[in-house]
Amino acid sequence: MKSVNNLLIVALLCVSFGVQAQNFATENPNEFRLGVGVPTILNNGLFLYQCSCGYMFSHPYQGGNDVIYNGDLKATPTIELSYFYRFNSWFSLGANFTYMGLYQNEYYVYDRNYAGKSGIHSFALTPRVRFDWYRSKYVNLYSTVGVGLILNNNYDKDFNNQLTNNYLDPWVAVDFTPIGVMAGKKLFGYAELGASASGWGRIGIGYRFGNNNKEK
Repeated sequence: MKSVNNLLIVALLCVSFGVQAQNFATENPNEFRLGVGVPTILNNGLFLYQCSCGYMFSHPYQGGNDVIYNGDLKATPTIELSYFYRFNSWFSLGANFTYMGLYQNEYYVYDRNYAGKSGIHSFALTPRVRFDWYRSKYVNLYSTVGVGLILNNNYDKDFNNQLTNNYLDPWVAVDFTPIGVMAGKKLFGYAELGASASGWGRIGIGYRFGNNNKEK
């Protein structure tokens, strides 16, 4: 009998915490987040950012004997600003705005002097759908999917850092985040792992607000 009573107490506590978590989620449906991510660098570009940098000076100049080689490809962390609206305890809609910059210097082979630079300023807007599959009083686990637009501002500079090429290049942005975690209540932290224009790993802070259930 005692064990049955203990089980009933545990069950009631779980239901109580679940109701509190659900009430809090629906009472604060608006959510702003600011975070940084780790871009996935490949040999000649950035995953989900279609890079054209690093090729302009990778061949001998026409009419000369000088050969140019590429330096290391360098990238800033991704910076993301996102908004979500929670319709119920498990379903949210939102969007991410992301910025990332990368560049690659080029050098003369014979004296290793600076020869120029290629780079990208990359902006992405990605609508996202979020599904919460675990929720407690302070912790949420979730997954997201989304499709959006990447707009790359490609540029090239010569050895005097004069702009020689500048153009916009649109691409499709894809988000697939199988695992994300949020910890906190109104003010919270989050971390995500997955393929996204915001990088393969992201961390940040967020704030929930907008009480829909205030007594009139």
